[in-house]
Amino acid sequence: MTSLLTKLFPGRTRTVRRPAATRPARTRLGLESLDSRCLLSVTPTLSAGVLTIQDDIFSPMDTVRVSPSVVYPDQIILIGTNGGNNAILVRYFNKADVTKVVFRGGQDLTQYGANDLGRAIDNYRNDTAIDSEFYPGAGAGSMQGGGGTNTFFASAGSAALLGGTGTNLFYDSPDTGSSFMAGTGTNLLYRTSGTSQAAAILREQPGQTPGPRLSVGVNPGAYDVASGLSGGLNTAGGMTVAFDPARKELTLVGPTGAGFRLRGEWTDTLTTLPGGQYSHTFKATSGVTVVTGSKLPDFTIPVTSALPLTITTKPNSLKAPIGEYDKLSIAGGLNFGLPAVANPAAQVDLAKTLDDLGIGSSTAGFRWGLALGSELMSSGRPLSGAPLNAAVPYFYLDVGMSNGSAASVSYGNVTASVGSGVGASAAFDPADPFFYLKVATGTPVGTLAAGYSVKGVIPFTPLKPVDGVTAPVRGNLYLNASGVALGSLPASISGELVLDLDANNDGRFVGGKLKDLFTKQAGGALSAAMNDVALGVNGVVELGYNVGGIDLSLPAGSATLVYQPGVLALRGGHDNMFAGTPLEKWAPKNQQVEIQGYVIWSGGGGPQWNASASVENQVTGALAGGKTTFTLDGYSITAKNTNWVDLRIASASVAVSATLGYDTTARQLFVRADMSASFQVGWTGFNIHGSMAASVDVRMNQWGQVRFSGQAKLTGGVTVGLIKSNISVSANVDNNGFSLDVPFTRKDIRVNF
Repeated sequence: MTSLLTKLFPGRTRTVRRPAATRPARTRLGLESLDSRCLLSVTPTLSAGVLTIQDDIFSPMDTVRVSPSVVYPDQIILIGTNGGNNAILVRYFNKADVTKVVFRGGQDLTQYGANDLGRAIDNYRNDTAIDSEFYPGAGAGSMQGGGGTNTFFASAGSAALLGGTGTNLFYDSPDTGSSFMAGTGTNLLYRTSGTSQAAAILREQPGQTPGPRLSVGVNPGAYDVASGLSGGLNTAGGMTVAFDPARKELTLVGPTGAGFRLRGEWTDTLTTLPGGQYSHTFKATSGVTVVTGSKLPDFTIPVTSALPLTITTKPNSLKAPIGEYDKLSIAGGLNFGLPAVANPAAQVDLAKTLDDLGIGSSTAGFRWGLALGSELMSSGRPLSGAPLNAAVPYFYLDVGMSNGSAASVSYGNVTASVGSGVGASAAFDPADPFFYLKVATGTPVGTLAAGYSVKGVIPFTPLKPVDGVTAPVRGNLYLNASGVALGSLPASISGELVLDLDANNDGRFVGGKLKDLFTKQAGGALSAAMNDVALGVNGVVELGYNVGGIDLSLPAGSATLVYQPGVLALRGGHDNMFAGTPLEKWAPKNQQVEIQGYVIWSGGGGPQWNASASVENQVTGALAGGKTTFTLDGYSITAKNTNWVDLRIASASVAVSATLGYDTTARQLFVRADMSASFQVGWTGFNIHGSMAASVDVRMNQWGQVRFSGQAKLTGGVTVGLIKSNISVSANVDNNGFSLDVPFTRKDIRVNF
């Protein structure tokens, strides 16, 4: 056994005070018994300053960590603990002898089930400021970095890789399911080329404010709508700039890896700042090529020695040519046009596509800037409210005044151009590619905006979310205009529209030119395409029919409409449904009317549907009010009325509802009525309160048999100073009889029928 201990635990170089007395043999036998169970669970080795901690597959331990020694300041201690936080493995090392700690996880032993033979160690931690490397393997549950440089190498398995207070470097792997969790120090994620893993995002640790989050490498999967990864395009974070001297490229990406590259003759100037911080200035004095990485051709930005292009980073703790984007500088801004297409079969002609969609645009003579979507959409910016993604870098322009012809946007026969005193704004993402332009005309046409995304990642944010419908809409086309007809359908919209031209994600768009689909004559073509179209609308939806020459229309007011193959949902309302009618002068002035509903006919089993309408009135000053709601849900209809009054020292409310329906499972007709009421009167030190709740349910099955049940409960009480008194009475009735529960009795009063 002595030989075995010598091999597994090499001698320490430190001097440790020991008791003078010799340990008895009995104690030595106890240690030998413990060793035989856990020594093979983890193997620590120290070689050339590297302390390696290897999981030896079978282990009774849950956690292994390296921590500073409380007793010996010049020592660090390796501790293994079980679920009860009992130390079952302790080993000391001289701090001066350790320059790096390497943690290596073991195998995934889930196939052993609850077998007590062992399991892989779940958690690894470095509580010191010593640099560390982590290799999770397939069995690790979590790996936590410390105060030094922490390097994480993702591998097979789904470990949580947790950054520490130092610099945290994360290396992705295409086949990993690991979660990358940013620490409070600087965090840097290196993406493997071609990866499309949803986990390749630096996320926040619960209850912790992360430090700077940077990432290197374009992630083509960031735009993948079919896999659901595109939902990450709204992830919070900054834009990372990384320089590759060998390829002469700057990579600019958002938090999820969406972005592009700038190829050119770049120089990198490192600036040392106080507090161990650094900043980089990347400068190009000749033509810079935008490498789009998409079907859009690469294109050149004119740059000269007289007009150099510089990109600077915000201060961080990295000397490497990587940092968070701060600003772009070039005299007058970037000047470029949409690239021409040499191979239409393999590339996207964005200008022609916009024309096919009915969108005409011109941005000649304007200079572009560069920023992340989250910054461009922030409050007070001209692109606030634009359909951008927070985690995507965009070229953008913002024009306050112009000559009236330099910027314009059109849809169909409506054109808006920049005029004196008004402006235009645009955004361009070459990696999608995506183009958006908004023009404020200063005329009755108002503001007109349009956008197009080849990959269909324009987000739709419902102004009024419909209860029960959560499926998000992302689309290819964005419009913000007035009176756009929806083909031959009896509807038109005034507001914003997001349209998905490939709702089934088969890679093929709806046939024909979209500007031709949205005409009364092409309604049949639109109807035929509805199985491959999804849309979201915010604004005013006009629903109308022509019956016998009489035009009947219903303005849904401030509304949201969502359509996806198999799902149609609408929610909208008016502050005053009688506005503009002869009844307006007599109508309640604080009335709100709202309708909402959905129909789902996908998934088999017949359609599911729900609809409700409500009218709410409030007395000025909110002293009293009432609300009436009608709800259709499947095979039932419910009417509910609620009234309330609040006089501060006294308040009361009453709610009554009734439901008529058919239970398809039990094949029963049913009627249900509910009523509740409450009141309270009081002030400090005195209060009287009471409440009542009652319900009745009557059901008739297919054979005509009727069953009924009912419940009622009255409660009340008085509070005077510290004295409280409460009382309650309840009753139940059904086909079998009647029961009453009253105070001060030991059993219910029961009457059988």
